[in-house]
Amino acid sequence: IRTATAPAQSAGAIVLGEPSRNPVAAAWLKRWKLVVTATSPGPEGYVLRSTPDGVVVAGSDPAGTFYGIQSLIQLLRRDSQGHVSVPEATLRDWPEMKWRGVHIWGLGSNATTDDLRRVIRRTAARYKMNCVMFGGSYRSFRWKSHPEITPPDTGITMEEFGQVAQYARDHFLEFIPAFQSFGHVEDLRAVHPEVAEVRPSSGKGSNSYCPSNPATYKLLFDLWQEVIEATKPRYFHAGHDEISHIGVCERCKGKSHGQLFSEDVTRLHDWLKERGAEMIIWGDMLLNREQWLVAGVGAAHGDTSTANPDGTDTAVDLIPKDVIIADWHYSSATDFPTVNHFMGKGLRVLGCPWYNNVNNYQIAQTVKKAGALGVIVTDWGFLMTLSAAATSILGPEYAWTPDKPPLDQLPYVPTRVLQDQFRPRRPSDAPGAVFTPLDIAAQANRRIACADYSDQTSWFAQGPGRDLWMLRGGRQKLQGMDFLIPANADSAGRCALLGPAGGTDLPAAVNTAIGQRADSLLVLTGMQSDQPSVWGGVVARLTVRYQDDTTDTLDLKEGFHVTDWRTYEPRENPWHWREGYADIYSAKPAFRGLTRFGENVNLQACEWVNPHPDKPIASLDLTVARKDSGFRLAILGVTAVTVSTGASAQ
Repeated sequence: IRTATAPAQSAGAIVLGEPSRNPVAAAWLKRWKLVVTATSPGPEGYVLRSTPDGVVVAGSDPAGTFYGIQSLIQLLRRDSQGHVSVPEATLRDWPEMKWRGVHIWGLGSNATTDDLRRVIRRTAARYKMNCVMFGGSYRSFRWKSHPEITPPDTGITMEEFGQVAQYARDHFLEFIPAFQSFGHVEDLRAVHPEVAEVRPSSGKGSNSYCPSNPATYKLLFDLWQEVIEATKPRYFHAGHDEISHIGVCERCKGKSHGQLFSEDVTRLHDWLKERGAEMIIWGDMLLNREQWLVAGVGAAHGDTSTANPDGTDTAVDLIPKDVIIADWHYSSATDFPTVNHFMGKGLRVLGCPWYNNVNNYQIAQTVKKAGALGVIVTDWGFLMTLSAAATSILGPEYAWTPDKPPLDQLPYVPTRVLQDQFRPRRPSDAPGAVFTPLDIAAQANRRIACADYSDQTSWFAQGPGRDLWMLRGGRQKLQGMDFLIPANADSAGRCALLGPAGGTDLPAAVNTAIGQRADSLLVLTGMQSDQPSVWGGVVARLTVRYQDDTTDTLDLKEGFHVTDWRTYEPRENPWHWREGYADIYSAKPAFRGLTRFGENVNLQACEWVNPHPDKPIASLDLTVARKDSGFRLAILGVTAVTVSTGASAQ
């Protein structure tokens, strides 16, 4: 990339920038009779023109140029020889909604801030989102003012948090901290029971703090001040959903729920406003449960009733009008009337779906019709489970163009696209990666397809209706990766089928000779279990032995490295998601096919990355760790991957 001040004449150049600041871009636009100004296409809009002579991406503003570049990246194609091209096209594109983003909640034990950066770079930015909300439980962060909240040597530091915020801004994303208040503050109450509305020891299951106790706000503002100083936000999401036990302690008795809620919101709002941040809260406590349930709205938790005439929902008329309402609903309804309800109260509104495709699409339609701010898709488990099924890219996508394409004409599978973008890049992803399939025929003990209709023992012994009849033995290129699947004389494929030690007549381990250096090893697997859910459990251990007799190990976890081959019969994870089952974090779907019954099946290529690529590898051992007799693990191939110096998988 170079900066030029004169029009480029060379064929094949790619010119990027706003014509108001880049004379080269202005000249190329003029040459093709294309107009780009600050108002046309408009804020965040761009024009992309690609021809055999060159490519220009010109935005109405810097964000528009950035989003145009994302479209250019999406258009790039690499052929089998590694040559990159872009189709001839002219795009004039702009967003229809002002806010398009994702709310990410927490980091699980398997995730890091690097995973969060990857969400920002390869998902949020790539799909033209312009804001990302991130937070979590207070115990997930290290606090200088209250170190007692977080277990020793755990949690994200405020310095790291600030770096992530800046990383988001570098990608044209508004970074919005999200921390709970009033309700869902169990972690604060556990360490500081003095601020609880109902003491944790009472056993009443309360999740709220006391809004009449000055100590509550001393604690909260100590923590929030650290967040404000680290992230320098213009907006702050302060929670306020699903609050239990309001107005029951001695300090709060005699005050109405509406008064307690509105006074709390106002106090937090004023504190944030003094520090330059606008307040966002969830809307469910401002919707009367009895009224809205009749209208089919489930996310309504305001508690006004005959016995409680001044519930939290009455606070909607008392809170400051510049508070932004995050109106969350997770049903597949065709309309969400609460958006217009809040807007009728003079409040700005964000529509907030979750992972369901229909939910994302319909909320975007409602927000568009109402003229609300935009769509923020929520996430309650993405970075905890590392499963793309925990959130969606559809909400923000439809916030850009709300009704194009119609949902039933969507040309891609959202969970598949999201997982593919989020999955860490490994040596097998590098341009020019060399795949050397290894021969595991000596270890193969089962056919992968039944010999005839009387065969009830091949593959996972479910008969000819449910086998891998679509996959043959021999050298196969699967999703760009080469494998050598053991074969019979009739070219039928074979595998090494493993079971738990001592529980079956199957071996519990397999050993494969490697005999070379490699940047990584790919293991092609299929798994089957009769357990209803073993999400994240270790199913096997992979041990690599170097020629100097040192070793490296990798525990293979279900849902991360391997998954059940029966896409048609998904097993549950803790959230009971039924989509994205065959798209997992630490493996690539190498094969997607059908049984003879027409049911979807999958095989995964798990990749062990060599921490010592200069050391020759002697062998690979894979040993089953599961004990249940119904567990089976099939190994269909092992491939060594090497990457030339200078190649990158980023």
